[in-house]
Amino acid sequence: MILTDQEIDEFAETLIREHAYNRSAAVMIARKSARWAESAALERLVPVAWLIFDEKGYLQHAASWEQAAHEHINDAIASFDIQEAAKWIVRPVCIIPQAEPPTS
Repeated sequence: MILTDQEIDEFAETLIREHAYNRSAAVMIARKSARWAESAALERLVPVAWLIFDEKGYLQHAASWEQAAHEHINDAIASFDIQEAAKWIVRPVCIIPQAEPPTS
């Protein structure tokens, strides 16, 4: 998560203190806000590579861009007659920034 559990708790405490929310409502709002923030951040990620997995989930190939990944699948079918490649899937690889480690 982008927000730590401690940050979510602090946000909930702020809602209780400044807006007179009850504890369960404040915690629910804080957690939903954290999920929305995480979802928005993930939507802004840019893939750095594309992976091709077979139908069993085994990695078959890695490509630098999406089109090359799909071309690899097409080549496997057309040039090497690997019909199973029609079931292969392409997934992006993104780098997610690491949260700062907690300080004690």
